[in-house]
Amino acid sequence: MVTFTDKFMKVFGNLIYDIYVDKFKQPKIKNWYVRPGKWEDLRFFCWRQIISKNTVTSKTLYEKSFEFTGTFDKIAVDILRFVKHRTIYTTDKASWNTPEYWQDASFTYQKREGDCEDGAILILTLARLAGIPSKRIFLRCGDVRSGGHAYVIYTASNGGKYIMDWCYKYNGRELQHRKEAEFNKNYLTRWFDVNDRYILTGEKDDN
Repeated sequence: MVTFTDKFMKVFGNLIYDIYVDKFKQPKIKNWYVRPGKWEDLRFFCWRQIISKNTVTSKTLYEKSFEFTGTFDKIAVDILRFVKHRTIYTTDKASWNTPEYWQDASFTYQKREGDCEDGAILILTLARLAGIPSKRIFLRCGDVRSGGHAYVIYTASNGGKYIMDWCYKYNGRELQHRKEAEFNKNYLTRWFDVNDRYILTGEKDDN
């Protein structure tokens, strides 16, 4: 696997991503507010989590991902459980004194705290590093009964879509003992699904 230092990615990351987008003929989705003064294509944000070399507590996330083994269904649930039991929920206001701040996965892994999208980004990043295909796992942002929320949506081997949510309505059971996402009434509208390869917006899949 190719890795780059954080300094290298800061200087050349957008150029590398432009080449990547052109190669796979992916439309660029610009201007999502990820932290104060920073707007970013979310696919680049997700992609950067995977390709950057982030050393945390003497292990990289890439090295950590090797610890999750078995079927993709098992890996997805194991990663969800790992993030749930490792991570403390804290608001962006408490951590960063700002209403919105999307942490890098390595930071969340190291500090063991974050809000809904931070844990979801960590789940997505570990899952992709562990080999789960991009078309099977996404970060989803949308409405739940308590307001706006971010979580992970995973397509299982049986074709069903399942919610991987570490903080709002956590469910750590095996997939065969869960309702599929479409039958979960706590989760309402989808704004978009995104990962390092695809963006799915509203009812239209832009991939």
